[in-house]
Parts: sequence; C-alpha cells; structure tokens
Amino acid sequence: MERRTVLRGAVTAGLAVAGGAAMVRPAAASTDYLIVVVEQAANEIQRFSNGTADWNGTPGWYWSAPNTDTWKYLADVRRRLTATWDDVLVCCANGTSSTGGRA
Repeated sequence: MERRTVLRGAVTAGLAVAGGAAMVRPAAASTDYLIVVVEQAANEIQRFSNGTADWNGTPGWYWSAPNTDTWKYLADVRRRLTATWDDVLVCCANGTSSTGGRA
C-alpha cells in the first residue's frame, strides 16, 4: 500500500515528492518579469515588462530585423542562457519564398 504525506495549510508551490519525502521549494520571489514578443508588422522583437499598462506604447527595448528578403516575417523568438554571452535572444524569420529564411 502506498503511503502519502498530506500538507495542510502550507504553501505548496513547487511541491516535489521524491522517495516518499515531501520537499517544498520556495515560490519565485520576483513579481516583475519581462515579456518578449515578435511584432510582424514592424518586423521587430519587442520586450515589455509585465507591469506595462499600454501594450500599444513604446516597448522597453526592441530589435529591428535587417531590411532584406531573408529577414522578412519574423516568426519566433526564444531566450537562451549561454556560457559566453549570458542571456541571448534567438529568432527566426520565414523570409520570402524565393530566398528562404534566417535564424
């Protein structure tokens, strides 16, 4: 028969059960985080804070793709942590049908 531990009245964010022992990890402390989006009309990667009240306003940071056929139609952006450059944003573009895209 399986034995379970029930936690009542405790914060259980990040609850992990391993080998029958319950361990509670603290919840993330920061309530401020960044949101990164691809805006295809401007062909830009844009970064906003979650505290942004006006999503039609100017982003806190942006990158415009080069104005070439291969960098048209940005489609995706991902954040990666690297050993050499710390945080980087990796993006890809669909490009035109004759040229293909870029990453």
